[in-house]
Amino acid sequence: MALPKRQRYKIGDLLKAIMLPKATYHDERKRIVNSHDKYAKAKKMILQIAQHFQVRGRWTTDYRRIQVEVDKLKLHWLAIRFGI
Repeated sequence: MALPKRQRYKIGDLLKAIMLPKATYHDERKRIVNSHDKYAKAKKMILQIAQHFQVRGRWTTDYRRIQVEVDKLKLHWLAIRFGI
């Protein structure tokens, strides 16, 4: 249940109380709202590679094997991220 407008604190007053600049607050708020995983494609490809090494439902690989497979495909994280 929200308080009536007169009883609410203003964001400027709250930020002054915790000594946080208004610009920093708005930058962080924008960053949280627009958050996206820039490595989502890379993670998906790594997961697909790792699934090839599953034995009886158990993960049987490490980062070295995955790196070898990524190198075989001649993929680089920039290529995965930007589609180069």
